[in-house]
Amino acid sequence: MRLLRTAAAAALCTLAVLPAGVADAVPKAHETGSDSDRSVTLRVGQSTDVTVDENPSTGYLWQITALPASLRLKSSTYKPSSSSPMPGSGGTHTFRFTAAQRGTGDLKFALRRLRESATAPAQTLTVKVTVR
Repeated sequence: MRLLRTAAAAALCTLAVLPAGVADAVPKAHETGSDSDRSVTLRVGQSTDVTVDENPSTGYLWQITALPASLRLKSSTYKPSSSSPMPGSGGTHTFRFTAAQRGTGDLKFALRRLRESATAPAQTLTVKVTVR
């Protein structure tokens, strides 16, 4: 049963990391799998979005587990996959961050059920952040 839940959760993740407003300067990164590593370089004041597939009806939600001192969470928004979502359908969750100060660090996420915080996450995501 645990293997089935992990496989289903892994199938839900698609990652897009890019500085907001400079889509042409930084290529979009798309990754699926259980562990995804990406990087982004920003200037102070720039924003970046991390967008992942999410289906809250399964009980699995993306959580920020590590936030570098150089970033500030600006917004966290879930958007259903269609304007009239069917019960049980998924969507995307976009986390927007602003570069607040120079520095480097790892921005980490975990996909897990809130009530199962003591168990290993179904999926993790790490974004290596450099702010210049």
